Amino acid sequence: MQSKSLIVATAGHVDHGKTSLVNFITGTDTDTLAEEKQRGLTINLGFAYHQFEQTIDSETYKCTLGFVDVPGHIDFISNMLAGVGSVDFVLLVIAADDGIMPQTREHLAIIKLLGIKQGAIALTKIDRVVSDRVGQINTEIEILLAGSNLQSSPLFPLSNQSGEGIKELVSHLKNELKNTLTDEHNIANKNFRFLIDRSFSVKGIGTVATGSTRVGQASKDSEALCTSNGQPARIRGLRLHEDAIDTVVSGQRAALNIDMDLDQVTRGDWLIDPASYHPVSRFDGTFSLLESNTKIRPSSEYHLYLGASHHIVNLRYLDMDSKRFVQVKSYVPLFAHYGDRFIIRDPASEYTLGGGEVVDTFVPRKKRSSKQRLESLKAMCNDDSAALVAMVAIAEEGTDLNQFAINRNLTANYVNDLSSSLQAENYPLTRLELKPNGTNVLLHEKFFNNYRKKILNQIESFHASNPSQQGTSEPALSRSVNFSGSHFLFNVLLQSSFLRFIVFTTYVARRTLSNEKSHL
Repeated sequence: MQSKSLIVATAGHVDHGKTSLVNFITGTDTDTLAEEKQRGLTINLGFAYHQFEQTIDSETYKCTLGFVDVPGHIDFISNMLAGVGSVDFVLLVIAADDGIMPQTREHLAIIKLLGIKQGAIALTKIDRVVSDRVGQINTEIEILLAGSNLQSSPLFPLSNQSGEGIKELVSHLKNELKNTLTDEHNIANKNFRFLIDRSFSVKGIGTVATGSTRVGQASKDSEALCTSNGQPARIRGLRLHEDAIDTVVSGQRAALNIDMDLDQVTRGDWLIDPASYHPVSRFDGTFSLLESNTKIRPSSEYHLYLGASHHIVNLRYLDMDSKRFVQVKSYVPLFAHYGDRFIIRDPASEYTLGGGEVVDTFVPRKKRSSKQRLESLKAMCNDDSAALVAMVAIAEEGTDLNQFAINRNLTANYVNDLSSSLQAENYPLTRLELKPNGTNVLLHEKFFNNYRKKILNQIESFHASNPSQQGTSEPALSRSVNFSGSHFLFNVLLQSSFLRFIVFTTYVARRTLSNEKSHL
């Protein structure tokens, strides 16, 4: 039987009924800690599932609504951010008696910054208020949601005590799951990335990591790397709630039994394809503030929330005019790829400042704020094919296809297909293989021809000034033409078939002329 999944995170102020609602739908109390029971509030992330069969286009599917119940108290905002950092659908819960509260507003802002566009509103505790209050709070919520990602989301008045309205909410969630399309591109063309939000040990089984598959796929007995230490971890088994499965794909929550010690696996780590392993201490990204008058100080330490991880970082704008791009510097290595969303909170982590999207994890050592760098970042902010075209058009030193693939977490086959399709469309570029590492670089023909012209002119000038010498060295030639790229690229430019032929014939002609002059 085929399967479909939808991962739903709750959001909203403390004591607005998030946990009770999840319990009503799934039959699972996600508050498992003794302190949570004692205090009557959610502290850690809670997980629950509602499974059912559904017929879609004459096919029967095993469907799973996976719930991530997050804390609503400001003191546990880190756990909340870890929970919503890996979902595609959010259920904003607002109590009819309390109405809109501070964490309602902050959670809604976080939802927008994370780019979550699917959602619904649950208006709980309607049994505690008169009907006029329900109408009043509906109007307030409509005003609150104006301009947000949830502006057009349906609202469900309900009671966690009587169950009123919950049937309609569940029906809507099932319909959302039914209409969720499988993202074949994320499955087939991106490397496996599994975000860990919980880990524990089971007697007789070993370490189990639960979380969500963000992109790609993995099967039983396949090998992944754990980003905590870069060590391989074989996947011994996979479970989707109570069902053993053979393969986990993009969009599914699952539990993975891995052959790794429990103390090496923590929330925020990733299980990834080895080809994607690229720890970084800096990345460049887009950034927007919730309040435009907020000052970002390069010397201050801010709180970064990325996926399910938390880091202390420095921020600095790369373009002070538009303030579109920032560079994030972390004190410890982190793992990110193009398109990953992040949240920034103030130095005391008391409120959310803003958020953004990762653009490039290969930060240059020099000229990080140069005009060319900013143009390159703008070029990257496109889908894969358009980004590659735009980058090649402005990259005087060529576009490294290996870096392009790692930054965007794309499979090597997919990037090769992209490159081949551009060449098949007669796009003016040259594909060069750099030795000794075999890296492929795409170089626009306008740059290739310009380098060729400079090199040939310099060779002619050298032999005109030094007729008795056999030739110049490659490093000296590189310096004389002010080549700023790598020596690997310069070597390939010299060795490319067309250029090599011209260089050789020019050299022979110069040596022949020199010999004739000596004979005379």
